[in-house]
Order: sequence, then structure tokens, then C-alpha cells
Amino acid sequence: LDICFVAVVALAAERIGKSAGYSELDMREEVSMYLSPELHIDMRALALASVMFGLLGAAMDAAVSVAASVYELHLANPALDARALARGGNAVGRDILGTTVNTVFFAGIGETIMQTILFMKNGYGIEAILNSKAFFQVFSTIMLSNLACLAVIPLASALAGRMMSNDSLSLWTDLRRILKWKR
Repeated sequence: LDICFVAVVALAAERIGKSAGYSELDMREEVSMYLSPELHIDMRALALASVMFGLLGAAMDAAVSVAASVYELHLANPALDARALARGGNAVGRDILGTTVNTVFFAGIGETIMQTILFMKNGYGIEAILNSKAFFQVFSTIMLSNLACLAVIPLASALAGRMMSNDSLSLWTDLRRILKWKR
């Protein structure tokens, strides 16, 4: 499920990258100055993989935390139905969302701090740093990872609640309802 969600977000990230004017070697401008133009490296795919790994890690962390809390709720009260378990998972998800957002944000800051210092030492102003393609890549990774966490919490709550309850509906019916698929 996380992988399907990551694939959808990855396609969106690729479109955003194309609309931002990334060429293959401009995707990572701090690396591209050392590369020979004869190297045939698809920097767009490399940047997309970087975004996907960051997104997948953040989304999986949130989904596992929510599913574990739903499991604990089920162990504490096996009589709870799928809806009650999902509400409990969503409540925990709201609590962990703030820390997840902070973790992703500070990971992005940590990734770019050396580059920012290098830019500032070379006389670049804050506006040049904020307009750089490297900053955009880190910023888009942070935003997409946070959106993935925001989307995966209710999905993980609903699926975990359904899997741990004894309701008569099938998991596939619940999944179609969550994703609003029609037969």
C-alpha cells in the first residue's frame, strides 16, 4: 500500500521537477559542476529516487506507529469494532504527525546546512539560496514526505482497524470504500 502511494507521489514529483526546469545535470547543481558532460547519468531519476526513499521512510514510520497503536487498542479491548479502532488510530496519528513533520523538516535542514554555508561563504544571498534547484529538491522532499505521512495515517488506521476487527465486511470492500473505487 505504501509503495502504491509512493509511486503516485513519485509521478507527481517528476512532473513538479519537469515544471521547475530541471535538466538531467541541473537536478543536483552542487554535484553537476564536477561531472563530465559525457557521463550519461539521468539526474532526474536519481533525484526522484532520493525523494522516494525519503517519502517511503517517513510514510512507513507513520503507518507502522499507527498500526501498532491500533493493535494495542485491539488487545486492550477486543470488542471494539473497526470504526472504533480506526478512530483510535487516527487519534494517535494526529499526535505523532507533529513529531513526524519535525523529524522530516530537521532531516532536510541537516542535509542542506553544509551546502547553505558553502553558498553563503561564496557570497550568495539568501534569495539565491532559496531560488536554487538544490533547495527546491530538499523542500519538495520535505513537503511530499509530510503529505505522504498526512495521507497514510487515516489509511493505516482504517486498514489496521478492519484487519483486527471481527466485522462481516471484507477487507477488499473496505479498501475500495477508502479509495472510493466502484465496481
